[in-house]
Amino acid sequence: MRKEMYRMLTAIIISASLVACSATRYAGETGGAESEKTIADTEDAIADTEGAGDTEEAYSEQENISTETETEQDISSVLKDVSYDRLYMESLKIANEEQKEKLLALGSLRNDWVETRVRDTKVIMGLMPEDAPRLTLDDAWRICEEYYSQVGGELKFTMLEDLIDLFNSIAVSPDIYGGSGLTHVFYYLDDHTELISIQYGRVCYHSFKDNTTVILLDWYQNLPAGTVLKDGEET
Repeated sequence: MRKEMYRMLTAIIISASLVACSATRYAGETGGAESEKTIADTEDAIADTEGAGDTEEAYSEQENISTETETEQDISSVLKDVSYDRLYMESLKIANEEQKEKLLALGSLRNDWVETRVRDTKVIMGLMPEDAPRLTLDDAWRICEEYYSQVGGELKFTMLEDLIDLFNSIAVSPDIYGGSGLTHVFYYLDDHTELISIQYGRVCYHSFKDNTTVILLDWYQNLPAGTVLKDGEET
């Protein structure tokens, strides 16, 4: 709208200048100097108007960028302390149309009361980049070994939260968080046929290629790290 107003103003000034120039020409040679001054003044006025239009356009672009930044900050502040199990539903409440469409498509892949696709939701809402690092098997082994040494192999009620925080220091966020009564937390590796899980009092590596599970840390049955389970049974 503002750009259209500047175009209209420019057109009016140009029309006025043409009329002024025509009138000056009729004044003859004695008015030549005045005619040149009129034309020069008009050109300056047009240049000033066009410059103002450019300035206004630049200001509008900056204003749009500022608005987008403020929106991202608002989303971040609203969702910052939201628990994983409420993240999806709370995101739907404040999402724009494009985000809402993606969230609804994501929702068709999940069970609202059982699990939340945390990582995908955060990416859609702009809370983390799509190419954020993922956990690796080596990372998970190292973290579990260090944590086991730190706690001396004794059960801690904060183990689940502690390990999530440690894994998130690399992967930023779990892929899936949920459970009905018993919490399960999944971190996909770079290859989505493999994942690290925290559930049932264990941290495990799972391979869907051969349906194999390897225990990395167990405070449920105290099975040693490295124990291989095939189809859920110890081998």
